[in-house]
Amino acid sequence: VLWVLWINGSQETRELAAEAAITKGTLTGVLKTLEAREFVRRHTPPADRRLTVVSLTPKGRRRMQRIFPRFNAAEAEITAALNSQEREQLTACLRLLLSRLRRLEQAGG
Repeated sequence: VLWVLWINGSQETRELAAEAAITKGTLTGVLKTLEAREFVRRHTPPADRRLTVVSLTPKGRRRMQRIFPRFNAAEAEITAALNSQEREQLTACLRLLLSRLRRLEQAGG
């Protein structure tokens, strides 16, 4: 969730859940934890009071700037054992799984 907000900026909860590949119910619990740690904040836009928009706080941005390089290095180390064709296959498989997850969530599964 932090990564999605860091990359995409503020998002409405429905979009954020879809981008993070989690259900809205799961997102609610995650946001509660992240808000308690002051990494995100939720607000209601005046133009549409039915929506909830989530934004990174400055503390959340600092946390992402600190942890992302370590995460990226670990990811590179893990995938270094794969040749380029294997990395492409892994990427395709992960995209397929995420697509399937999104379809299941949209169907109410």
